[in-house]
Amino acid sequence: MKNLQSLILKRLFPLLIILIGFAMQGCSTDDEYRDITLINLTSVTWVSGAEFPDRVSTEYWDFYPDGTGYYELVTEYWDGGIDTSSYNFVWEFTDYDFNTIAINVSGFGWEYWTIDYLNPDNLGVYISDSDPSYYPNVNTYYQEFYAY
Repeated sequence: MKNLQSLILKRLFPLLIILIGFAMQGCSTDDEYRDITLINLTSVTWVSGAEFPDRVSTEYWDFYPDGTGYYELVTEYWDGGIDTSSYNFVWEFTDYDFNTIAINVSGFGWEYWTIDYLNPDNLGVYISDSDPSYYPNVNTYYQEFYAY
């Protein structure tokens, strides 16, 4: 009996170690990608601006790790007037690879940002009003942000 237990232990133990190793290796890449994406998205205020014939508008987006956020739009008119609007929002990643962000801005509804690139200093996204995971041919526009 002791030989049988020893034989089982000798054969199962290396297999168990290999299985544990594969399980840990498989999780770490996804976890690291998720963590890096979350850190890059939530560590700074994202800013984007646009110039129009009568004004300049600047957007400020703060994503918080708890799935909430704060959006502020500052519009400066050429005649000297300034308008500021601010809104709270909730957000979440919509897909497995943390590539699309669903954002629900209070009073405006949902919009979806598909990340083109994200690093600590820059963010480029395709923005749509429908989830591109379910509607792959949805109309989008492109917007770039920089860290503030």
